Amino acid sequence: MAGQSYHEILTNEQMIAEIDFIMAKGKLSVKMKAQEPVINADLVMNLKNARHPLIDPKNVVPSNINI
Repeated sequence: MAGQSYHEILTNEQMIAEIDFIMAKGKLSVKMKAQEPVINADLVMNLKNARHPLIDPKNVVPSNINI
């Protein structure tokens, strides 16, 4: 029975893994109070009050970066 449904089971497993990954990224972004980037045609990246995600928020110094 399982052998006959191998491809369907594999597809479902891959879809569940992808959904789990997306949900985990969402939960992490909420926990980090992250913001979605705004993309425009200027070819300029402006980071305002950017913080390193691995440094404790109490110890990190926000930076403004224009590239």
